[in-house]
Amino acid sequence: MNMKIWYLKTRENEIKYHIFYKENDYKLKKSSHIKGREQMKNCIWLLQKSAKACPQRLPAMLLVTLLDAVNAVNIILFYKYAVQALYQKDVLRQMAIVVGIYLAVHVIHSVVNNYLTQVKYPVWNETIKQSLSKEIYEQYQSLSADTVQDPKFYDAYKKALDESDMRTEAVLNIIQAVLGNLFSAFGIIAVIASMNWILVLLAIIPVCTSALINLKIVKMRYQYNMSCVKPNRMAEYITRLFYQPEYREEIRLHDNALLQKRYHDAVDEVSSQTKAQMPKIVLISASGANLFSLINYGIPMLVLGWQVFQGITTIGEFSTGVIGVSNLSSSLFGIWCIIPGIREQSLYIENLRTFLSVQKETTGEHTLAFGMHEITLQDVHFHYSANTVREVTDGISLHIKKGEKIAFVGENGAGKTTLVKLIEGLYHPTEGEILIDGTPIEQLDKQSLRCNIATVMQKPVHYSFTIAENILMREIQSDADREQVQQVLEESGLWDRVSKFPKGMDSVLGKEFDEDGIELSGGESQKLAIARALYENAGVLILDEPANSLDPLAEAEMYERMFAAGKDRTMILISHRLYSTRKADRICYIENGKIVEEGTHEELMRANRKYASMYQLQASLYEKDSNEATINETTSKMNVEKTTRLIKGAAQ
Repeated sequence: MNMKIWYLKTRENEIKYHIFYKENDYKLKKSSHIKGREQMKNCIWLLQKSAKACPQRLPAMLLVTLLDAVNAVNIILFYKYAVQALYQKDVLRQMAIVVGIYLAVHVIHSVVNNYLTQVKYPVWNETIKQSLSKEIYEQYQSLSADTVQDPKFYDAYKKALDESDMRTEAVLNIIQAVLGNLFSAFGIIAVIASMNWILVLLAIIPVCTSALINLKIVKMRYQYNMSCVKPNRMAEYITRLFYQPEYREEIRLHDNALLQKRYHDAVDEVSSQTKAQMPKIVLISASGANLFSLINYGIPMLVLGWQVFQGITTIGEFSTGVIGVSNLSSSLFGIWCIIPGIREQSLYIENLRTFLSVQKETTGEHTLAFGMHEITLQDVHFHYSANTVREVTDGISLHIKKGEKIAFVGENGAGKTTLVKLIEGLYHPTEGEILIDGTPIEQLDKQSLRCNIATVMQKPVHYSFTIAENILMREIQSDADREQVQQVLEESGLWDRVSKFPKGMDSVLGKEFDEDGIELSGGESQKLAIARALYENAGVLILDEPANSLDPLAEAEMYERMFAAGKDRTMILISHRLYSTRKADRICYIENGKIVEEGTHEELMRANRKYASMYQLQASLYEKDSNEATINETTSKMNVEKTTRLIKGAAQ
């Protein structure tokens, strides 16, 4: 069935994330109809990944399968020759030879097999898993912000992580099993066919019956697992909220009934799917196993028993035949099982391959030079893929000079933050063009672009590492690193606090991994984010509401520090508090995705339009707060004095 793929109205080299989602949905819906060739391609693809990550793994697997086959034939021949030895004159000598050969082969097989599977396999498998996980994380980093914002993406991302962790070992084990069974089957067929070719036919009957049953089980199990992905992710998400530092305190301050409901809904959904599907799977699986045992052992014993009664077969051949048919059936069944086994694993590997095949964010070849940069926006339009009706930025044209300090102001939802994300290259204009130092942003190397732009977000994040590592985003390597960390902490205003910690900049943030970990306030977290941005020493510094968690005095101090630290940088400031914008060289008032006012603070105040109105409103609120604070302070002093007089009068 042909699937219509539709694209966003963007540049040719823009990521078409809709392709991925539509194709992925299509593949999931059609997963049960993946052809055998595609199934093998998926497994071969994973084998190639495994061989590249750990070259020793596949040769070792071949050795183990060959030894398994030799040991399988060794068991059958042991019974044959052991029975024959009982009828020899030198029975003890013959039996000793038979037992000795059997034990020698068995010991070699056991030692080599256990050493490889128990000692080396876990190490090699972990190496392969880590290689795939690294590739997944790198793929995630290479995708555009437009791609990762859709909830479907996170389902695909989680599936890919799960498959990289679980399917690698499963596929290798399946390949090893089928090769071992195949080699074993050839050896066993050679033994029992020399006795009676009918025994080979008897071994095939239970295999065909069980294979058909197993195909049904595999399909049912896959449907069950896929139905549980989303509710399991929701349950894990809510569980995570209760111990994450940024959530755990606020959750305790408010009614968390909604969280509990969503968690229980997710658990109930998994439970419902389990109750609905698992009994059928278990029932069919148990019935198939019993039927296999009945056919596998019952029919050969009846046939060979009749032959012994007729004098056609000896007692020794009877034992060898029963064991040989049983083992051959098991080997053939193992081979037949690989058909649904490969099918099952192929469905999961398809998730991994699909994720890794998503088109990466396009990047240019031009590298930005270090230093300040000029930024030009030419008739920039942008709308999010989920909402093609509303233009977030509507034809913005703007030129930011090297070293200029420019402020974006306006009401919530005006498009200020989105405009900054366009400049950062996180999103691509629907129409128009953005140039950095005269070069279109699409032609710039993305890593080079982002190394030249340092951003302080509205909601800063920090990691459960040391303070220094949170700034460097790597481990400390020298005294020079410590000096740089201290410098940016001083510039951000956080050093006085950090220097008082017992471990200073080596203090771990949070108590998740260190019981002596340090908890920062919202304002301190903001200062830490500022310190990280200053350390990056990028030519462009973007401040997106950096004072959200600061009081007015701390805010004023922070901006003094930031403007001083950013004197040799191009600076873009987004702020709702217009006090901070007075220091900007230019202010742009944005409304409904358009720049409706532009100029210095003084020019905009003289124009007496929306900026002036917003500034005057905020100034009056500041004045009111200040007056209330003064009144409260005066009242407090009067109460203290009055209380003191009353106490003195009572004492007299």
